[in-house]
Amino acid sequence: MTAITETQGLKVLVLETFGSGNAPTAGWFIDALASAIKGGVMIVNISQCPGGMVMQGKYETSKALMEIGVIGGADMTTEAAVTKAMLMMGESGTKGFKEAIRNPLAGELTV
Repeated sequence: MTAITETQGLKVLVLETFGSGNAPTAGWFIDALASAIKGGVMIVNISQCPGGMVMQGKYETSKALMEIGVIGGADMTTEAAVTKAMLMMGESGTKGFKEAIRNPLAGELTV
């Protein structure tokens, strides 16, 4: 995991999770994500399911992600999240990223 989260120059990480945003709760996993966030990396939680949406905190297995500052991607697809992250980083970098990624630009979010 740290091979990814400690990649030099990493600005955004799109994390594909289970169902409504659930991920492993192992300490090493959460610690690696928390460390990346503290280092300035924006992490967006996207469900790998073709339907539904990320609702961080709904279940215990997503509560830690919410608590460490992972950004819930609602019903965005992975492709939309990656494209939107590239656009946001190109326009303004990490400044305002959390708000911008949560607001629909072209129908990529329904919430």
